[in-house]
Amino acid sequence: MDETLVNQYGGLLNVPPYLLGIKPVIKANGTTIATGQPIGLGNCLTFNMIFRLPNKGSDFISNTVTAGDYSAIAIQYYRTPAESAGDKLLTLIENTASTDLDDLLGQLLYSIGISYFHHLDFEEELYAKNFQMIISREPSETIVTSYALTEWLFGMPYKVTEGGVGVDTDRYITTSFPFDGNRQRARDFMILSGLGSSAWENMILESFFNIPSVSAAKLLKMANQQDIMIFNIDSSNINMVLPQLQVSSDVIDDIRNSVNAGQKVIISKNAIQYNEWNGVGYIILNPNTGVGAYMISGNFAGGHMSKHPDASIRARSDWSALVTSATRQCIVQLADSLWGTPYVKSGESEECGFDCSGLVYYVFRTCYGNNIVPRLTSAGQHAYLERKKMTLPYSERQPGDILWSNNYHTGIYYGNFNGVDYVIHASGKYCPNPNDPNGWLPSVDLPPECQFEAEINVRICGKYGTVVSTEVSDPYFAIGKGVAPDIGRPVP
Repeated sequence: MDETLVNQYGGLLNVPPYLLGIKPVIKANGTTIATGQPIGLGNCLTFNMIFRLPNKGSDFISNTVTAGDYSAIAIQYYRTPAESAGDKLLTLIENTASTDLDDLLGQLLYSIGISYFHHLDFEEELYAKNFQMIISREPSETIVTSYALTEWLFGMPYKVTEGGVGVDTDRYITTSFPFDGNRQRARDFMILSGLGSSAWENMILESFFNIPSVSAAKLLKMANQQDIMIFNIDSSNINMVLPQLQVSSDVIDDIRNSVNAGQKVIISKNAIQYNEWNGVGYIILNPNTGVGAYMISGNFAGGHMSKHPDASIRARSDWSALVTSATRQCIVQLADSLWGTPYVKSGESEECGFDCSGLVYYVFRTCYGNNIVPRLTSAGQHAYLERKKMTLPYSERQPGDILWSNNYHTGIYYGNFNGVDYVIHASGKYCPNPNDPNGWLPSVDLPPECQFEAEINVRICGKYGTVVSTEVSDPYFAIGKGVAPDIGRPVP
C-alpha cells in the first residue's frame, strides 16, 4: 500500500482508487500471517476458506470481497462462553487509545461476531431444553465486515466510500436429536432455532451501533406487517409464482436452484425499502429436516445496517463515543434476551437462573468482561458504586443504567416508552413453609448442578418468578417503598 498517498489524502478511502494498489492481509491476534498480491482499491477478489472435518471430508466456503473492506472472521468450535464475548469487548475498551486504527476496527468487528455466537448458544440451549433435544454443533463461522462501496465509471473505480457493517454467517450447522426420536419435533426445533439466529443477525448490529438493521427474519416480518403477500414456493407452484415476484434476477436464480434441489423457499412478493436499504429477505428451507438458510439480497446469509452510520467508525475521533454506545447497547440487549429465565436465589448464570443482583452482575460482567459490578447483594452493589463515585441522580437515567428500589431490589433500566419508565429485573421471593414459620419450602425443580448454596434450595413464589420487564413503578420492583433517587452507571 502506498502510505505516502494515504497520508497525503487523509485516509485510505479518501485516495482516488485508480491511484492506489493495496495488498490483502490476513491477521491472527494482530499478527500478519499472510499477504497477497497488490490489487486496485475498489476491485473485487475471492476469499476462500476450507473446513476439514474428521470423517466428513472438506467444506469449501467462498466469499467475494472488495479491496478496501475490513472483515473479522469469528470461528466457534462448540460454545461461546459469556466471558469470551465480554473479554473481547473489554480488550477493545482498553485499547481505544491505540494509534493502530486497523487493529481497533478488527477488535470491534470480532467482538460483534463472538457476541453473536454467544447469543445463539444461549437461545439454542434454552430451546433444546423446552423441546427435549440434544444438540450437536460443527465448527461455525461468520464474517463481520465494514464495507467499502465502489462507484464505477467506464469500467474503472473512481470513488470508494465507507459503507455500513454487515454480518454474513457462511457456516452454522446444528444437528438435533430428540430424546424420544420424534423427528417432527426435531424439525420444529430447527425452524425455531433458525428464525432466532436470523433475528440476532440484525439485533447484534443494532445492539452495538444503535442503527436499525435488516435480516431475513426481520424483513419477512415487515412484509407481513405491510400486508405484502408472502409465498411458500416449492416444485408444485414455482412456475406460477416466479413471474409474480418483483425481486432481483439473482434472487430469482437462487430460488430456482433451491427448489430444483428439493428445497422450499419462503419470500415476500416484492422488496422492502427500509431507510437506505432496499431488498428482500427469504428462507431456503429443507421441508424434511427444518434446516434452513436465512438470506437477504446480495447473497448474504446474515444481516446488514439499513443506513450508513452518522459518523465514520473508522475515524479515530469517534471511537470513544462508539465504544460507550456499543457497551450500553450490549447491556440492554443482553438483559432483554434473558426474559423468562427462572428466578433463582443467589443465581448468576443463564443456565441456572438469576436473582436480581445476580442478573446485574452477569450482564455487566458479560458486556465489560470483568467484575466492574461485583457479585454482592443489591445493597452491597449500591454501596460499592457509591464509593467508586459511579452513581448519578435518577433524573439522568439512560438505558443500561442500574436502578434500585428503596429497599434495594435492583434491575437494568430499559428505557422510557410513551412517558413510562421500564426496568428489566429478576423478580421472585421465597415460598414460606406453613409448617415452619422460620423456614421455606424445599425446591424440587432445580437440577443438582444449580444448587450451589443452601439458600438456593428453596421454592420461589411471587407474581413473576422469572426475569421480566415491568414498569419501574410496578410493586414487584418498587416493593412498596418506591424507587431509589439514584442510578448506577459503572465505567472501567
